[in-house]
Amino acid sequence: MLGIELGMIQRPKHLYPSLAALSELDNHLGHAINYIKDEIKLGSDINDKIKSLVYRGLGCKFNSDAL
Repeated sequence: MLGIELGMIQRPKHLYPSLAALSELDNHLGHAINYIKDEIKLGSDINDKIKSLVYRGLGCKFNSDAL
């Protein structure tokens, strides 16, 4: 998955625009999901600095018929 995010960041008495590029890679193995997400964000609330965040996780899928 690839995406672009446009947003507004609220700070006391100010509203700042932000722009981010997002990517996500998932690996589905039976009921397990292994994923990694990357976000590169440009926010004017942090003096127009570029910030990169990486998330890694493990999830579990449930079959709704079994519940």
